[in-house]
Amino acid sequence: MEWTLNSHRSLPSWHQNKVVLVGDASHPMLPYLAQGAAQAIEDAGVLQVVLNKSSTDIGLAIKIYEQVRKARGEAVQASASEVRTALHLPDDLEQRERDNKIRLAGQGKGDNPDLWADKDMQQWLWSTDIMKETLLKWPEWRARAKGTHLSSLNAVAYSW
Repeated sequence: MEWTLNSHRSLPSWHQNKVVLVGDASHPMLPYLAQGAAQAIEDAGVLQVVLNKSSTDIGLAIKIYEQVRKARGEAVQASASEVRTALHLPDDLEQRERDNKIRLAGQGKGDNPDLWADKDMQQWLWSTDIMKETLLKWPEWRARAKGTHLSSLNAVAYSW
């Protein structure tokens, strides 16, 4: 059996009014990092946190959900695409160089082009507690979404 694996560009937004996208609807994953379900669970967890914290302002909650999740979801999506490219090189010099980098990374020397096996990538993927981070940074996320974050105020002050 064969099927085509397609990459998709990032969406400009993950919400419209009170409709929000989660999981593969917002960041379709290639299978190379095995992160499709994990990222969907992170989406659901953050959505639960923001809806709990802002139950009377659903629009604000959805805006914050997108602020919290979009960059990470898209970074994981892009990383999976990078692995696809790295693992499907034609038999030539570039492939041999990649194989050597993988070998050296296994000895603790350099980055691994197979991000699935890269220790820094594993740390970033598996040790992030996005729900906890959302709760801890809630005041900052809320201020940004409302346009009252300090950096937003500075931008206004400097424009006078």
